[in-house]
Amino acid sequence: MQKNIATHNSATNKMQQRYKQLYQKMLLIQAMLPTAPPDSLQKAALLHMELTVIDAMKRCSLTQQALTAYKLAACAVLEQAALRAGKLVKGLNLGTFSQTGANW
Repeated sequence: MQKNIATHNSATNKMQQRYKQLYQKMLLIQAMLPTAPPDSLQKAALLHMELTVIDAMKRCSLTQQALTAYKLAACAVLEQAALRAGKLVKGLNLGTFSQTGANW
């Protein structure tokens, strides 16, 4: 379970760091936009970069971080349930089923 918590923290920390980096990049792009000549290749490139950064920021937003945390927690719960089910199956005496005539 500790491994799952570490995975969760690592994933959300990476997303937070990525978001901060993208935010800084966005600030730089927005600072450069007013200086670009209108209808220039530079302006078009900056606008494209801005849209690319916005899209990337959506992928590591707080909503996505929460969704990632939820998915990792759900996986951890399913993993624990599977491990317990495996122990339960191993604990059963499967020889009694063959004596009842059940075909498995």
